[in-house]
Amino acid sequence: MRGAADNHTGTVATRIAARIQEDIVRGELKAGERLNEVVLATRYGVSRVPLREAFRIVEGLGLVEIRPFSGAFVSDLSIAEVVDVFEIHEALESVALRLALPLLTDEVLAELEQIALKAEHEPNAWRFFELSNDFYSTLYGCVNRRHLLEALRKLVCNQNRYLFLFFSSLKVYEPDLPGQCDFVKVLRKRDADTALTFQRNWRRAQREFLLQHIGEGRTATVAAHRTGKRRVKAPRP
Repeated sequence: MRGAADNHTGTVATRIAARIQEDIVRGELKAGERLNEVVLATRYGVSRVPLREAFRIVEGLGLVEIRPFSGAFVSDLSIAEVVDVFEIHEALESVALRLALPLLTDEVLAELEQIALKAEHEPNAWRFFELSNDFYSTLYGCVNRRHLLEALRKLVCNQNRYLFLFFSSLKVYEPDLPGQCDFVKVLRKRDADTALTFQRNWRRAQREFLLQHIGEGRTATVAAHRTGKRRVKAPRP
């Protein structure tokens, strides 16, 4: 009986961890905020036992910090973390892309193009974010490297709230950056060096744009937007 109860608690905790993760990504639970167990247990309709287990799960993703005798807090947004996470993501994604490119069929490329077109015309930041996740799940779905994909998945879990901020800012500031449709055009060339160069430059331009919106560059970016200047550019195919 105890084993069944523990399994149920774990199942509930996993479900609640996913909701906490989404609330953090959306900004509904804000950076630095203390997670009130009573409030969140009521919000999610659970007891405090699976809620605490959910905190530990989300802590493992880097989204929550549990402090002894103080409680659980949403991890702060950090410029240093953006640089760190994006550099690691760039390295892992380069490996995944090199492995995926020879395996991309015309059907997969067509599916990627459809997702990219939907994202391009999607006005809702959260839906845009979901479509982007679908795009990369499709792109790397053919790669049979479990540990590589698991490392990417865990990294992206921590990166997601930065990416959501990035996608939200895209809709507000409309920088001169290429999009997923441009990436599909590069992928269709089936040239690894061209694809890797495009991806590297694109990711770095995204990172620069994002840093402008969580650090000292924010004011300058707003001013540039108001004057019609677009400060971040990346080469298009």
